[in-house]
Amino acid sequence: MVGCITRLESIRKTRPFAVIVEEASEVLEPLLFSCLSETTMKLEMIGDHRQLQPSLMSRYDFEVFNKVNVSMFQRLIEAPQGHEVPSTVLSVQRRMRKNICDLTRDFYSDIIEIDDHQSCHSQTIGERSSSSGNRLIRSAATQGREIPGVMPHLFLWTHGGSQLRSRVGI
Repeated sequence: MVGCITRLESIRKTRPFAVIVEEASEVLEPLLFSCLSETTMKLEMIGDHRQLQPSLMSRYDFEVFNKVNVSMFQRLIEAPQGHEVPSTVLSVQRRMRKNICDLTRDFYSDIIEIDDHQSCHSQTIGERSSSSGNRLIRSAATQGREIPGVMPHLFLWTHGGSQLRSRVGI
């Protein structure tokens, strides 16, 4: 959305029929509405309403009090009966290994049962790239299915160090 806002006048000059918003659950409503114009007939929002919420950095109290931390996408998906909008939920995941996806399944169990696509059991490192640099991966004993020297596929750890907000780029 930031890219849209910085190019708002140029976008409005094109008189867009449709607006597509990726990661819609993270977009603040005022930013979303500012991208719509009198010619916009269709708004497609893509994302996961149970993941990241919109945020005004370091303004948590304001967000909660004004309900800014709930996106229009989430409001529409969770609208009361009689006010629903058409939506779909993906039921097959293609990105994660099964043991990693298992960590998220309960989070969605009330709306969908997530299945693993067959490719999740057979994907290899570098599989989608056709570069010759993959010769090293293909020549390894695991042939790209495993990361050499790294077992298991899932790591959970804790630490006692302090966590502070980064000052880089601020």
